[in-house]
Amino acid sequence: MQNSYEVEHRLGYRVLRWVLAVALISGVIVSTVQVILDAGRVSQSLDDQARQTMALVKDASTQAVFSIDADLAQQVVDGLFAQEAMRVARITHPDGEPLGSRDRPLKESASRRITDPIFESERYYRKELSRDTGTGNVYGYLELKYDTGPAARTWLERASITFASGIAIASFSEWCCLWFSIYC
Repeated sequence: MQNSYEVEHRLGYRVLRWVLAVALISGVIVSTVQVILDAGRVSQSLDDQARQTMALVKDASTQAVFSIDADLAQQVVDGLFAQEAMRVARITHPDGEPLGSRDRPLKESASRRITDPIFESERYYRKELSRDTGTGNVYGYLELKYDTGPAARTWLERASITFASGIAIASFSEWCCLWFSIYC
């Protein structure tokens, strides 16, 4: 009969354990949803960055391919490599012959095993180069490949912090409630 008064046998203590377990699980679920939503934003941001970059250099790229100016094409391509994520940039004729081209290897990272299945290792974008004369003539193509590694690494750091803080807050709350139920 003595152990019926122990803390572990009180109904309030048992209910508190269930409430705290639900709070911990809820914290993990909320953190997971935040990480998934953030991954979607990062993915959209990569695509937006590529579209904006292509819009910025479209006129110069079109001029280079229209006038068959390899120097201008190479200047455009070299300028694109100021972006850390740029892996391949190419201005080509319609037959696929490059007028200006440059590439660099993917950035190596231990996190790629986690992030590549989510974001892919690289993303490919292609834009037709034509003048706005209404004739629809395609003079060439601007092709870009982005290395997703830099953006994915930043996302992974944020995801780790989100998970760690969510679990830490839930665990701290659990510890405080447990302490309060035992000593107060």
